[in-house]
Amino acid sequence: MANLSFTEFKQSIFYLKKPPILIGCGRIENEPHLYFPVHKHDNYSEIIFITEGEGEFIVNNQRYHVQKGDIAIFNKGVIHEEFSNPSNPLHTYYCMIGNISIDGFKEGDLIPRTISPILSQNEYSYKVEYFLSEIINECQNKAIGYQTVCHNQLTSLIIMLLRMLNQFHHLHTLNKTYSIGQIIIDYINENYMKEVTLKEIAKTFHLSQHYISHLFKNETGDSPINYLITRRIDEAKKLLLSTNKTISEISKLVGYKNPNYFNEIFRKTNHISPSVYRKSVKQSIIKFERFD
Repeated sequence: MANLSFTEFKQSIFYLKKPPILIGCGRIENEPHLYFPVHKHDNYSEIIFITEGEGEFIVNNQRYHVQKGDIAIFNKGVIHEEFSNPSNPLHTYYCMIGNISIDGFKEGDLIPRTISPILSQNEYSYKVEYFLSEIINECQNKAIGYQTVCHNQLTSLIIMLLRMLNQFHHLHTLNKTYSIGQIIIDYINENYMKEVTLKEIAKTFHLSQHYISHLFKNETGDSPINYLITRRIDEAKKLLLSTNKTISEISKLVGYKNPNYFNEIFRKTNHISPSVYRKSVKQSIIKFERFD
């Protein structure tokens, strides 16, 4: 029996920063005079799948003909306009997605702005249609656990779009391989100033705490929480030497709400208090400068 291990993630690059959020979804049908005037979405990107009919979309002043099987992707902030052909009305699935962060793409974008926002029918189209329909059905029925199912389907939907983009446009940013350890390191580096726990990390990446700790330890020789402490203390040292901020202010900036706890952690890792560290290192720098 074959055993597959997910110690490396390919084409799941948006996990590096934050998971996507479903803002809204639905379907449009039996509206022959459908027309959405010029508009844009400032807080989310949108996917539209054409299930039937045809029409025209105008995106950034460029006109595109759309038909059954096509996929339209409107990035956050992109100006667009939508027309349906009254004699062959558009039927669509649509989905609005926020919190998008894909490596190599502009923050909030689902598709590079250098390529067409309309993707013609291809071998992945039926999968995109399936995931969209399932997301819509789950949101309508609201059965137990539907939020989790929707999140998983949304993740799969974005992966299908990335595969599609990679097949037709060969985007090198989608071909990197990221280990789970590196993904967690990047996550901690970007969030160390917030309240980060092993439970929160596990929840973010939909893995168990034990599994994450085991893989991280094998990869780095350390635990995620020890890495978090090291990252925070290193940043605190920089702030102690480069600013005149108080110990309490620095404590909050590096993720510790309680200055006393920050002092305790700093002493444990450096064998001196933050204030003594600041004073002694600055005095050493002054002596060196004088000697020089």
